[in-house]
Amino acid sequence: MKRPWRSHVLTHLSRLQQYAARPWYVALISVLAALDAYVVFIPVEALMFPAVLTRRHRWLGTTLWITLGSAVGATSFAWFCREYGAPLLHQLFPDMLDSRAWQDAERTIQTHGGWGLALISLSFVPQHPAVAIAGLARLPLRTIFLSVLAGRVVKYIVLSWAVIRFPRRGSRFLRRT
Repeated sequence: MKRPWRSHVLTHLSRLQQYAARPWYVALISVLAALDAYVVFIPVEALMFPAVLTRRHRWLGTTLWITLGSAVGATSFAWFCREYGAPLLHQLFPDMLDSRAWQDAERTIQTHGGWGLALISLSFVPQHPAVAIAGLARLPLRTIFLSVLAGRVVKYIVLSWAVIRFPRRGSRFLRRT
């Protein structure tokens, strides 16, 4: 299924990177990280790297704000899934419920609960199916928030540190995304 709007949105997001030094950029990226729970294709890492590079002396704070946005968005998405259930998920994301990612996430959440969600959040695997399953399984929202926060904080701190330490490799990563 082709999505012509995807390239249009990605073009705007790449233009947005030019404003990484502006004071409002971190707040905006935090909001976009929260929206990423609903809109699968927002490249949070690619938007985070310029903010980290332009704020080298405050890279940790920048990273933590973006992590917080991601955790809040995931928790709200889990609540949404809990309240409206699988039928609405099937309407909004028809391919997700039958995907391999869904099956893997379901197995991981059933086996490990919140720790499994933290592990998925730490990885580069899309966390949307795992968060949806956690919501449908009625995991406490506090557990979902803390699990996503724990996974993302480790992932984003390591990535931010690597970009600060090795900026050329980070710029190569940005060109690929």
